[in-house]
Amino acid sequence: MRPAAVVIAFLGVAATLVIVAVVSTPGDEPTATAEAPTTTTVVTAADSATNEQIFAQANQVLSAPTIESVAALAAAMGESGDPAWVPYLIDMLRMYGGGGVVEPIALSLATLTGEPLPDNVRLIYATYGRWLHAEEPIPYDPPGSSQGYIAWKSVLYAQVDLAFAELIFQIDDPVLASQIQWGGVRRGGIPELNAPVTVSVAEADWMTDDELTFGAVVNGQVRAYPHRILDHYEMANDTLGGEPVALANC
Repeated sequence: MRPAAVVIAFLGVAATLVIVAVVSTPGDEPTATAEAPTTTTVVTAADSATNEQIFAQANQVLSAPTIESVAALAAAMGESGDPAWVPYLIDMLRMYGGGGVVEPIALSLATLTGEPLPDNVRLIYATYGRWLHAEEPIPYDPPGSSQGYIAWKSVLYAQVDLAFAELIFQIDDPVLASQIQWGGVRRGGIPELNAPVTVSVAEADWMTDDELTFGAVVNGQVRAYPHRILDHYEMANDTLGGEPVALANC
């Protein structure tokens, strides 16, 4: 149904930045093809040297990542028994999730979380991201680590864009930092729409009766954003009801 409000006619192209994609999305529970261990090893002070070595290995991977080095790092994290490595593994899966590394990363995630291994690779992010953010806060800096999770992740994201690294490094909360995931494109890879031109409903004769739209109401001002146009940009920066607003659609 055509909205009885103002409709946006998207005419502009702009180019700044949005990078965030949420780690976990609620959905159906995945069917398991393999069961992870039902117990988790408790890491003690005696394991500190091992974690320090893993951190050194992680830094080496950041300097020159290969399929072999990422797979070996994932295996070491899983063998440590320390669930504090889970956010690191999820970040590695997102950044290096190509052939040869998905299986060792997923197996380590299953080991550390106790969650069944999904039979669909597309469910790995959701399954273990959901576990991470449903658990009580875990220590994001494993015992013996010489640096923190945020510093490590900022270097990881610098491989895509230095601006991403600067953004991550400004975050104080490691939980929030873990929820930020690369969307698969570089900065400006999807041009957002700034200050779109608007037309009245009567002028929007190109819309259909069953047009899918996003509606927004701010301080009594109503605006409709057609999905078929917003879907191209994925984000629009606008002013509505005298307030700056941002609409995101992915």
